[in-house]
Amino acid sequence: MTGHIRIYHGVGSPTALKSMRATIKSLNIPRQTSWTLAEIARQLNPLLRGWMAYYGRSSRSALSTLADYVNGKLKAWIMRKFKRFQSHKTRASRFLRVGLEK
Repeated sequence: MTGHIRIYHGVGSPTALKSMRATIKSLNIPRQTSWTLAEIARQLNPLLRGWMAYYGRSSRSALSTLADYVNGKLKAWIMRKFKRFQSHKTRASRFLRVGLEK
């Protein structure tokens, strides 16, 4: 033994993260401009809750890239649904943050 210890953190593999992103992508959120934020949440919440329960037990930070991906998709949805945010990513991010706090 060389003195190295391998510790498994229960973090999703790159393949698992890729599969999660593909699932989110298949919802085609930015194109669903007829949906409300509540309807998008109804689609996303069961998926995200399940992944957080399975992968997030030991390391929630491992799913931060997935959270960033989902936020990007929501930002794209806002920019498409509300024309006043069409070329304003920062305003769309702020709107998303405020909208979720309500």
